[in-house]
This record gives sequence, structure tokens and C-alpha cells, in this order.
Amino acid sequence: MLKSITLENFFSFAEPTKIELNEDINVLVGINASGKSNFLKALELLYEAVAGVGLSKVFLTNWGDLIVLLIIHKKRLH
Repeated sequence: MLKSITLENFFSFAEPTKIELNEDINVLVGINASGKSNFLKALELLYEAVAGVGLSKVFLTNWGDLIVLLIIHKKRLH
């Protein structure tokens, strides 16, 4: 079971952000644009990398293409 996840340079998580997870129930609460959906995207990617059908399908289904994601990330770094 995951005890925590650290996100860095992933959508709205530019700086390292560690999110602690409970054993039983976890609830995402936050204001608009605080990264709730991005956290769920990270969990989905992690799942696909470990046990799913593959990362390329997730990128194509959710974001159109990996190249688009890389371009968005590059713009945020500049």
C-alpha cells in the first residue's frame, strides 16, 4: 500500500510536494486549482506504469499525446 506520494514538476506541482496517505480512507479537499485533479492524474499514471495497460494509452486518452504534455511542461519551466 502507498503511504505517501511526492509530486514534482507534474502539472500544478512545480516544487516537491509530499502527500501522506492513510490506510483506510483518504479525502481530497481544496480550493479550485489546488491540484486535486492533478494528484488523481498522478495516481492513474502510477497505476498504469505498475499494473495497467500502459502509459501510452493514458497519454493518448487523457492528453492527446505525450508530446503535448512535454510542451506544456517546457513552457512552465521558462
